[in-house]
Amino acid sequence: MMKRWKTVLLLLGFCLFLVSCSGSNSPADVVVAYYNALVAGDASSLSQLSCADWEQQSKLMLDSFTGVKARVDNIVCSELENDGSSAAVNCKGKIIATYGTEDQEIDLSNTTFLLQKQGGEWLVCGQK
Repeated sequence: MMKRWKTVLLLLGFCLFLVSCSGSNSPADVVVAYYNALVAGDASSLSQLSCADWEQQSKLMLDSFTGVKARVDNIVCSELENDGSSAAVNCKGKIIATYGTEDQEIDLSNTTFLLQKQGGEWLVCGQK
């Protein structure tokens, strides 16, 4: 009986190890998080999802949504390229920004984000 518990605990520990190793998000997941942070006005998250060289551009993009209620609608992102250290991601869907009572739709497919893997994490570093 004790041997069986040791085996179960060993397997459980191994499973937890595998889950912790797979914690890195895909480039597409990072871009979804980036868009969600953008419309939520979350400067801290945008900074964490951006390369140092891209942080200023992220802040400018964030400023464009100041005073506007915005949301992401039907977003689906996919990798166009990925060589393990850099990737290009394009999304389908839109941002709906409400100015007063008028909605403006921003088509996400017009932007392809360039990402780099730094410190084991994918970061938004530019756009095409």
